Amino acid sequence: MESVKAIGLKWMKRTSGRVPVWVADENDVKRGYEPKTVNLDYLRDEPDMLVAKCNALQADMLLWRSGYRRNVSVFDGSVRSLLSVYQRDEESAFHQLKPGSLVPYKHYLAKLEEHIGPRRVDSISGIDVLA
Repeated sequence: MESVKAIGLKWMKRTSGRVPVWVADENDVKRGYEPKTVNLDYLRDEPDMLVAKCNALQADMLLWRSGYRRNVSVFDGSVRSLLSVYQRDEESAFHQLKPGSLVPYKHYLAKLEEHIGPRRVDSISGIDVLA
């Protein structure tokens, strides 16, 4: 599988073996581009989808580089956008949390955003949730 080539695709060592990860351009990351990396292990057995996802992430980074900045208050279909709206919307239950609950919520929301943020909500299945 490591023979799959795409712009930004790196195969990184993990305890579970080598995992495909898309890595953003270092200069863009220094200027504030996020995400720095996207774990694509869920596409490991689908080389065409893996390449397509890398191309989409690369195109998103190039769009950001050209000056486009997405509106974080608008839901764009991604898990990252959903989590952002949840944290920013004034009517959200997030703002009703007590300080003791807020700390772990912020921690785990950041972890979720890092791990599955770019994933589209409509592409998530029950099996993904169980995993």
